[in-house]
Amino acid sequence: MTSELTIDGAWFRDPQSRNVLLRGVNLGGSSKMPRTVDEGRLSFVGRPFPLEEADKHFARLAYWGMNVVRLLVPWEAIEHSAPGVHDVEYLDYLAAILAKARDHGISILIDPHQDVWSTASGGSGAPSWTLDLAGFDVPNLDTSEAALLSRPGRVGYKPVMWHTNAYRLASATMYTLFFAGDQLAPQTRIEGQSAQKFLQDRFIESFICVAEITKSLPHVIGFGTPNEPRPGYIGLERLTDPIPEDRGPALTAFDAMSIPAGFTKTVKMLERQGADIVETKDLTLNPTAVSAWKNEDADIWRQHGVWRIGSDGRPELLVDDYFRNVRAFADGLSPFAERYAQAIRQVHPDTAIFLEGTPHTTEPLAWHGAKPVVNASHWYDIAIVRSWKYDPDFTIEWGTHKPVYGRKAVQSSYEEQVGRYVTQSETELDGAPTFLGEFGIPFNIDDSVAYRTGDFSAHSDILNCYYNALDASLVHATLWDYNPNNTNEDGDHWNECDFSIFSIDQITTAPEHYAELDRGGRAVEGFCRPRLVAAAGAPIEQRFDRPTKSFTLTIDTDTGTSHPTVVYVPLLQYPDGFTATVTSGSSHWDASTQRVIWANHAAGRQTLSLSPAPKIVSEREGP
Repeated sequence: MTSELTIDGAWFRDPQSRNVLLRGVNLGGSSKMPRTVDEGRLSFVGRPFPLEEADKHFARLAYWGMNVVRLLVPWEAIEHSAPGVHDVEYLDYLAAILAKARDHGISILIDPHQDVWSTASGGSGAPSWTLDLAGFDVPNLDTSEAALLSRPGRVGYKPVMWHTNAYRLASATMYTLFFAGDQLAPQTRIEGQSAQKFLQDRFIESFICVAEITKSLPHVIGFGTPNEPRPGYIGLERLTDPIPEDRGPALTAFDAMSIPAGFTKTVKMLERQGADIVETKDLTLNPTAVSAWKNEDADIWRQHGVWRIGSDGRPELLVDDYFRNVRAFADGLSPFAERYAQAIRQVHPDTAIFLEGTPHTTEPLAWHGAKPVVNASHWYDIAIVRSWKYDPDFTIEWGTHKPVYGRKAVQSSYEEQVGRYVTQSETELDGAPTFLGEFGIPFNIDDSVAYRTGDFSAHSDILNCYYNALDASLVHATLWDYNPNNTNEDGDHWNECDFSIFSIDQITTAPEHYAELDRGGRAVEGFCRPRLVAAAGAPIEQRFDRPTKSFTLTIDTDTGTSHPTVVYVPLLQYPDGFTATVTSGSSHWDASTQRVIWANHAAGRQTLSLSPAPKIVSEREGP
């Protein structure tokens, strides 16, 4: 079945040929983890929420003006028990949840979500049996330092360090096998196949199952490539180079490869002190010399001659640049993504592929497969997500790590950073839509002070700056994240992260002016704001000034169009009403959907403006 939304250049088009701006949320952080674990059997049924609760959550998102959800569907949720064994109960549940979303006018992007490979390696995504079949002794991954798992009393580590696992042996090995195993680990076989083919086939077949249940659902607009895929060892210049970390053990890539093979080593700790990264105390890793491998012969990198045990009984590196000549995106992710797209489209024809690159890579996005394709990159204010502090006069640019000082400069930097993705879409992806798949803030910044005071104004300020940057380039985006079971104490229930714009604890503590559907929301004023929904013409500019509540939308209308332009206008921003002014045509207010319907506008460049007023009126200006 054809999607309800098609792609024309940088825009999504609805059946009335209007340009649609997609703004929504990721649903949700807790979907990374199974909902139940019963005698070793996992189940993701009930993630993101029980079916009977779906209507109230989708109704809230629609009330907040959201028309798209990036729905987390981990590979583990589909194929957790064994290769080729798909969880039919979960797939049936997923189909029912998807149908509920359509009832509320919400489009769906399927996100094959993963973080540093698997829950077994400190993240989410792939089933644990993938590591087992690759030769790892999964229960020993944490003890051996092959993976960093969150556990009480761990010495030398600070919270929220799951990303460190991208450079650890377990996930680095699995990414390398998945994307470039044929080139870099050709001797490694799983069930008679190359490791690369085996793993990719299992992944693709799992998401073919999802394509089967979505092919008759026209509001499912596309499938993403794996979330934030890491390169593993692919393209690594030298194993003797330090791992690019700003806290935790000071390791080289070879340390991270060899220590988990059953060796003890004392290293320095790294800590960020202001703008500097300094070495502090000593830390002894793997003191009991446990191996992450099932046996010596299972060690993939010793098997391939990367290193050996020297005459002194210690690890000896043999080929420092073993991984150098393979490119992470061009040789790994890109060919896989095109193969994945072709397989999904055999079941769900013409679906869009939402393409993500490898985080912080210098390789440009590129697409050589069939269209449609969407630039689905991510963007975060890394100054905030690194420090868990908010300074309105400081940021660090995503990608370049350039420091920026001064409030106006920070806002300009945000707009420039987002604008670069649009340029990337134009130059590398032939003008494809730019859809920021993730951006957001940790709500427990500044030592969780908002949970004690109930004051989320700082969070609203941050989100307002982010959305100003999105509006400056008119990009599509999904905020990270909406988590229906978030609490102030436990956050998103995954690795101490706490990014959810909804929390159970904010239901009863919501400000008095919040409507019923606003309750539970955090910093709703920051993300719930006027915006274009569908334009009968080419959108030119959209701006919202939060202090004055003034909003301006400019479009270049189609000649003789018979369909109206639609603008979402939340009463949260205009509790006493607003005035809508248009340069041509007429507008009226649909209170049931919080939409202004702008009809019969003349051809050419036209503008709709909003300003606070004691009551809702509409007027026409101009010829």
